[in-house]
Amino acid sequence: MDSPGQNAEQMAYAHYEQAPNSIPISIFVRNEVCRRLWESGPFEYSCKEVHDSWDYHDTVRNNSTYLAHSMFLNYFVVKCLAFNHGKECIDYRAEAVIAQPENYSFGELGADIASNYEIFKRNSTHPMDNIDAVKIVSLAHFIYYKSEVPNPDGFEISKEILLRIMNYLNQLLYDNMETYVRVEYGGLIGNVNIMFHDEKDNIRTLYQIKVSRSDDLHCTLLQAQLYAYCYSKESGTTINKIIVYRPLSGLELIMDSNQIDLKKIGEIAYQ
Repeated sequence: MDSPGQNAEQMAYAHYEQAPNSIPISIFVRNEVCRRLWESGPFEYSCKEVHDSWDYHDTVRNNSTYLAHSMFLNYFVVKCLAFNHGKECIDYRAEAVIAQPENYSFGELGADIASNYEIFKRNSTHPMDNIDAVKIVSLAHFIYYKSEVPNPDGFEISKEILLRIMNYLNQLLYDNMETYVRVEYGGLIGNVNIMFHDEKDNIRTLYQIKVSRSDDLHCTLLQAQLYAYCYSKESGTTINKIIVYRPLSGLELIMDSNQIDLKKIGEIAYQ
């Protein structure tokens, strides 16, 4: 059976196939480029424990709702960070399905997506007070990619764990942030979860969320670096740090500027 992460990539690939001559970075890292990078030497990174690890709730195991669980957790983290920085939490997938409902199948959700998205989007709504809204909006991901929409009652995460995650996120205080930053360069395309910017020191941090236990560490770090490469080439702005947050493991994988070799990434990816 495919892992939750692989299923998500396949859903994204079906969408991006509509854009000629482009391929999602999450798919690209699993082809020949990975083998060449493995042969050229391992990536340097540091690892930091930010909270305790935890496992899937029994409802996730019993209902095999790993992907729905992952999507909810991703949306929860993004909502927490947007709330902390006083930002509206805009999700392009939810906005697309609400704007053109005739093009999508909502299953039993009906108007719930639109009403809950208004709650999710507002910068004044606290994620812990609106867990059900975050859960409903996370299902827009499935609607957008025209996949089967999971039952929102088919997976649970304890509030204790969500508080643990939120307490960690509360410590990530940056001057500015953007959510779901689209990058596209050289035939590669993708969406960065979060882009942080410290205005005073002009330091930009690329922040990715990896919510599956089954993700390949090497591919995860390569994917983040390719995002950084495409972003820097497209915008002319350097990425100073990469952080990959793994909520289930309670870990941050960190690559500082001296560990990010975008020149090498570009040479191998496009040779």
